[in-house]
Amino acid sequence: MNITAVITTCNRLNKLKKAVKSVENQVFLPNELIIVDDNSHDGTQEYCENLKEVSKIPIIYFRNNFRVGSNVCRNQAIERASGEYIAFLDDDDEWFPEKLRIQYETVKKENADLVYTGVKMTDSGRKKIYFHNPFPFTPKFAIMFGNFVGITSTMMIKSEMLKETGGFDCSIPSLQDYELIIRLINNNANVKGIKIPLVEYGSTNNKNVSVSSRNFFKASKIILKKSPIIYRPLQFIGLLRIFSQKLIKTENFRENLFRFS
Repeated sequence: MNITAVITTCNRLNKLKKAVKSVENQVFLPNELIIVDDNSHDGTQEYCENLKEVSKIPIIYFRNNFRVGSNVCRNQAIERASGEYIAFLDDDDEWFPEKLRIQYETVKKENADLVYTGVKMTDSGRKKIYFHNPFPFTPKFAIMFGNFVGITSTMMIKSEMLKETGGFDCSIPSLQDYELIIRLINNNANVKGIKIPLVEYGSTNNKNVSVSSRNFFKASKIILKKSPIIYRPLQFIGLLRIFSQKLIKTENFRENLFRFS
């Protein structure tokens, strides 16, 4: 089984180097690593061109001439990927060495289309494990109810299914990763979760993201409209849970919410 690793990056060279190293340190190496550079100007291009010469993994490097956003970058990588499965990694996250091996074994054993893992989160010196499905639901209902996938960096997805469903929907202003998973599930994807943490999530203090409550509400409306009517109540509860998490954890989201209201 061939695996394509994908990293999207923009002006975070030092973090990108750590992310790349975590891919190169995999016990089960991917068949290729695609790096999509969203118009960086910090030496990323020079680093990646040199990496192509020295890496033990075949490197495909692509640089956008203007900013297009991380989800457009991911779709560009999906188009170029030759692997049977695609594993995504944000440039400020890192994989544990066993990640791809355990996901590979899960795919073979469970015939899974999407496999996600636990996450080790570090925030202000505190460490905790993020991933647990405490509900006696199938992955489909558990993800709708609680977004237990968490972040894109945990996901390994069957390439054919990604391409058939159109990849990330860049027409919605927020929650694109969550919407993709819901869409894959509604297309009968076989989803499996690995409870142990296999991804180191970059400190939330380092996440260069401005979360907009206005965009969250717009995206939620679109996601609910897309959902089959029978699942909408559960989907609504799931979005409320995500909303409450963002409200508690993200200062930018709270500030924007008060402006919006």
